[in-house]
Amino acid sequence: MYKIINLIIVVFGLSIPLLADGLTLNDCVNTALENNKDITALKSAYEASSARTNLARAAYYPQVNGSLGFSRSVTPLSLSFGNSFPNIPGLSSTMDVLTYSAALSAQMNFYDFGRTGSAERQAFLSESTAFLRYGQKKQEVAYNVKKAYYAVLQAKSMVSLSEVTLNEMKSLYESVKEKQAQGLATPVDTLNAESEYFKYTAEASKAKRSAELALDSLAVSLGKKAGESIQLAGEALPLIENEPLGLKSFEECAASALKNRLDFKLSGLSVEAADASVSAACADWLPSLSGNARYELSGAAFPLNQGSYSYGINLNVPVFSGFSSGAKLSAAEADKKNALSSAESLRETLLLQVKSGYYGALTSREMSAVSSKKLEYFMKNYEAMKAKYDVGLSTLTDLIDAEGKKASGELDSSQSLFNYWLSVNELEYSIGGIVK
Repeated sequence: MYKIINLIIVVFGLSIPLLADGLTLNDCVNTALENNKDITALKSAYEASSARTNLARAAYYPQVNGSLGFSRSVTPLSLSFGNSFPNIPGLSSTMDVLTYSAALSAQMNFYDFGRTGSAERQAFLSESTAFLRYGQKKQEVAYNVKKAYYAVLQAKSMVSLSEVTLNEMKSLYESVKEKQAQGLATPVDTLNAESEYFKYTAEASKAKRSAELALDSLAVSLGKKAGESIQLAGEALPLIENEPLGLKSFEECAASALKNRLDFKLSGLSVEAADASVSAACADWLPSLSGNARYELSGAAFPLNQGSYSYGINLNVPVFSGFSSGAKLSAAEADKKNALSSAESLRETLLLQVKSGYYGALTSREMSAVSSKKLEYFMKNYEAMKAKYDVGLSTLTDLIDAEGKKASGELDSSQSLFNYWLSVNELEYSIGGIVK
């Protein structure tokens, strides 16, 4: 039905969009990125780090506060004038005072020789680190989804091949049994055919179980439940590319990794954060300059008519901190050395990983070509052996052996294609190119 619809569209030039029958590879990756709980948690952690950066930047601005006050004081006159104060008719024995006030105050740090700057820089680097870790998790999820997707396509291919081979072996086994009954085959020929038939019966069962597990694994990676139905748009692995990911040399892979690999960026941020800690530790020995101002209106009734104000500048000079500043600086400098060493070591390790991934993809491509060529030989060998057998120039054993080799060649070719796409996925992950 779909073929007829497609033919009508091609012939009459209709531009009607057809709905895909299932999930593509990109659909699977996007679904997993949306549903993964770890990604959601890391995104929240990044948003929290971003808020803390804004909190650190708030120290650059003045802190302004407003206040409203009301007080009432009721005091016996005797407390103010002594017990000998005479009682005067019409005069209260207590003094009742009402006071209202309204004030506006401001305080601002003018210059603290890098303390605020270091704190803001550390907060921003922490925010950047949280963002990169969020990106790393997305890379990891996409990498695992691609592996699971390719595994499903491979499993489907293996099920199809095993079923075809099983049917061929079953027909051959039944044919040999018939020939034995007619005296045209030996019991050994029947036993050979039977063993091959049983072998591929087990292979077919194994392939079906593997396909079920592969689908369950993909479902879980997409945020679904194991056993939940998933329909894929593709039924077979793609053909091999001329160059893995279009990269023609290890140097191109290395350049891409240095530009896109989040591990490199994280190690760079670690060095920057350690440097910011050193700056913050040095600032502990330096003075800080701040200012404050206050204006207040007060009175016993509204409108308030008694105004007062104050302002001042404060210079705080650290003198002695119990050697804590020196210890803090020593720790920060040691952390910086550690970060630099780790960054250098990570660079070499990751570049080696990239080289291994690139060479692995090239090797898998070559081995797939070898498997394809061997399969071509096994298929022609089987056809030739069958033709010889039909005219009595070869034995049943030769024919069974040729068919077994053809079946093994088909499985090896499919496995080689799967191995190639796994190695391409490894290479793509190693250069940081799975999720942009």
